[in-house]
Amino acid sequence: MITRMQKVIESIVICGIFTFLSSKIPAPSDGIISNVFFVAIISHFGFLLLGVLSFILRFSHFISRHTFFYVFMGVSNTWLGLLEITLYFIGKVNSGALEVAFPNLLIGLILIGDELRSSQKTEANRD
Repeated sequence: MITRMQKVIESIVICGIFTFLSSKIPAPSDGIISNVFFVAIISHFGFLLLGVLSFILRFSHFISRHTFFYVFMGVSNTWLGLLEITLYFIGKVNSGALEVAFPNLLIGLILIGDELRSSQKTEANRD
């Protein structure tokens, strides 16, 4: 249980550092979108692809649900989805952000739910 929560906390810290560093990157010259959203949209496709790939690899039994990579993909996709939705609601981006945010949020919640579901079964088997 402690190691699972450590993986989640470490993933959140890495996502927070990534977001902080992306806010320090200069924004595109036209100034229409924020620099955090610019980096989020660039990383959107990479993390989305890696999230789907890790889910496929988990069901192919190449990786376990409890690996750091699997947990990190769930947390990072959820983080990106929530970040893009937040930026939309505070007015930093235009209406296209919501369509971009939902696939990341969905994949992230599926991966996190899968990892948490398996942990509950493991803990129930120990009792």
